[in-house]
Amino acid sequence: MHFKGLDLNLLVALDVLLKEKSITRASQLLHLSPSSVSGALARLREYFDDEILVLVGRKMVPTPLGNMIASSVGDILLQVQSTIDIRPHFDPATAKRNFTLMMSDYTSTVLMSGALQKMQQIAPGITFDMVPPTDTHSEALDRGEIDLLIMPKSLISSNHPAEILFVDSYVCLAANDNSEVGNNLSIEQYCSMGHVVVKAGTPRGLTHGDVFLSQKKIDRRIEIFTLNFNCLPRYLIGTKRIATLQKRLADEYIQYLPLKSVPLPFKIPDLVEMIQWHRYKEKDPALTWLRHYLKQADERG
Repeated sequence: MHFKGLDLNLLVALDVLLKEKSITRASQLLHLSPSSVSGALARLREYFDDEILVLVGRKMVPTPLGNMIASSVGDILLQVQSTIDIRPHFDPATAKRNFTLMMSDYTSTVLMSGALQKMQQIAPGITFDMVPPTDTHSEALDRGEIDLLIMPKSLISSNHPAEILFVDSYVCLAANDNSEVGNNLSIEQYCSMGHVVVKAGTPRGLTHGDVFLSQKKIDRRIEIFTLNFNCLPRYLIGTKRIATLQKRLADEYIQYLPLKSVPLPFKIPDLVEMIQWHRYKEKDPALTWLRHYLKQADERG
């Protein structure tokens, strides 16, 4: 199909080429031969009277026009995809659908482990791909690479609709046999003890609670930076170290590991976890069902 002289099929190739900046990778994603993709690029260059992508050293780099139209082309294709994906009704018992969700291992543990328990029975055709957050999570949502983003409120973009999924508070976590931790801690004790702290994401960064402590200049003796939330509790066992952790995750591990929690000697603002979706998927009944299911699963605990 042509529109004002442009073969609209070329928009798909253009979108992939501008994202991948490689004919080889684009040909793999498009399931076309490299020569076919090169031919598509040649036709696009002729239509726009611009190189679109130019070789600089060993890399292909978008021209100013290529950069200018990249987001618009991706936006157009996402609108089309969202339109054709929508069905008038959604029946989880018979539907076939894969959802990509971006969230931390903390959320995956305290929310998804419970939410997925009944999923196999009520929606056997629904599958999930859960991916870890990166510093480009908002861009991934913009590009339609993920269906739902679950992140702290402070990291949510204003470009798309979002709502509160759940709220959590913070506690101090320690080993059961940590004799230095009684029923409570003073601020002096807290600061003098060794700490285990999470640096999560790509690139790695401090989490909501640790950012607050840093801003308040609460100086801790950090002995271990761990890769993720689920490693942290295990690094406390058999040591005198402590950690500041979300209460839901602390409660989860206290059930299985020799750990205890005590109140913090100060108040950290509650962690507000938001769930966000692309504005073009606002009326997608499948995604609406999943959002409601996750909220209900959290309410059921």
